Amino acid sequence: MNEEKTNKLIELATKSYENSQRNLSKIANDWRVMDQYSVSSKKFKNLLSNLCSLENCCYLELGCFRGGTLTAALMQNKLLAAYAVDNFTYNPLGQHKDPETGKISSYNPDGWPNVKLNLIENLEKLSLDKSVKVFMGDWDKISPTFIKHKLNIIHLDIPHKTNDILNFYDNKFDDVFILVVTNYNEREIREDVDKYISDKKYEVKHKITTYSASNADTEGWWNGVSVMVIQKQNEVLNEKKVSNQPNQL
Repeated sequence: MNEEKTNKLIELATKSYENSQRNLSKIANDWRVMDQYSVSSKKFKNLLSNLCSLENCCYLELGCFRGGTLTAALMQNKLLAAYAVDNFTYNPLGQHKDPETGKISSYNPDGWPNVKLNLIENLEKLSLDKSVKVFMGDWDKISPTFIKHKLNIIHLDIPHKTNDILNFYDNKFDDVFILVVTNYNEREIREDVDKYISDKKYEVKHKITTYSASNADTEGWWNGVSVMVIQKQNEVLNEKKVSNQPNQL
């Protein structure tokens, strides 16, 4: 295992978080990104900007909504590759009535076309549309050939089925990677992440977790965040080479 790579990611995670706490990053004064509407906070946008300054960064964002955090990760950073996945069924400003139950929610199983259009427009306005490959569909419907790089920065912002999602994309993760999980205030998400790491027998080499006083803390970390440097163990890597992994990319 490459100890130098692990230490480099630990240092990156630590400095990125510390600078973000002080609202420092390349985009801290760029209103086009910082004032762009998103289900996030300025500190979190700074964090992604700092993390994605990694040399040869290969970034995956699962749940990109209108692109507020995605543009923060891409802007002024030279990434080796960037991927984003969203089915656009969530819109906190929208109201969908279930025809069977009559219940109102922000989830529309048919998707919110305006949100998809907003993402495209926001990327184009900042000339970032050529910097990222976007899959517009369910996270488990992606083609096995869509992601062509080993990913070293993963941002998970889909507030359900966390364990299933991480397992599905696992073989695209590098042998050491940074996992950023939002909505960490939610116990179910924390438990799902712990189960994924435990079942895979991976090692968390470094972890920074911050909870929020509310579920929409615009001055802090929105709904909680955890930044983990995760290392795949040698014996686990060897097992994967000789075994068939179902339900993966």
